[in-house]
Amino acid sequence: MDYKAVNSLATMFFDQADALGHKPFLWAKKDGAFQAMTYSEAAKRVSLLALGLRAIGVRKGDRVVLVSENRPDWVVTDLAICALGAVSVPAYTTNTTDDHQHILEHSGAKAVIVSTARLASRLLPAARMAGDCEFVVAMDGLPEEKGEGVQCLVLSEVLAMGKEQTDDIRLVASEIGRDD
Repeated sequence: MDYKAVNSLATMFFDQADALGHKPFLWAKKDGAFQAMTYSEAAKRVSLLALGLRAIGVRKGDRVVLVSENRPDWVVTDLAICALGAVSVPAYTTNTTDDHQHILEHSGAKAVIVSTARLASRLLPAARMAGDCEFVVAMDGLPEEKGEGVQCLVLSEVLAMGKEQTDDIRLVASEIGRDD
C-alpha cells in the first residue's frame, strides 16, 4: 500500500471497505458465539454515526472523548469521529469522575461517547461540570439519573439522525488533509 497517497485513516478505511466489502472486519461474541461484522456493514455504520454526530453539531476539529471497552463499536466510533475531521480523545474505562473532568476540561471536548450506563454514571457528573461538553452519547444506554446541563442521547438515536442526512460522509472525509 502506498501510505503517502492516503489522505486520512477514514479514507483508507472506506477504500478498504469498498475492496473487501463482504469479508469479516470486526468480531464480537453474541449469544455465546463470535459473529463478524463485514467491512460493508462497518462502513455503513461508520457513515451513519458520522452523519448523526454531524447532525448534533460535531464539526471538523472538535474533540470527542471516547470511553469504551475494546469492542467493535469502539472502532466504528473512532472511525466516524475521524471521518468528520474531529479529534478522538480516548479515555480509560477505569477513570474516576475527577479523571473524566480533567480530560474533558483540558481537551475542550464538545461531546462524549460512552459504552455502558455503569461507565456513564461516573462520566455524566464530569460532563455537566465541563464547560465545553454539550452531548453525551451512550452505546448501550444511560443511567436512570441523567441530571441536567448536558444533552444525553443513546447511540440508536444518533444513528437514526444519520439516516435522515443526505450528505456523503465519504466526500467530507476526502476533504481531510494529511496535516489536519
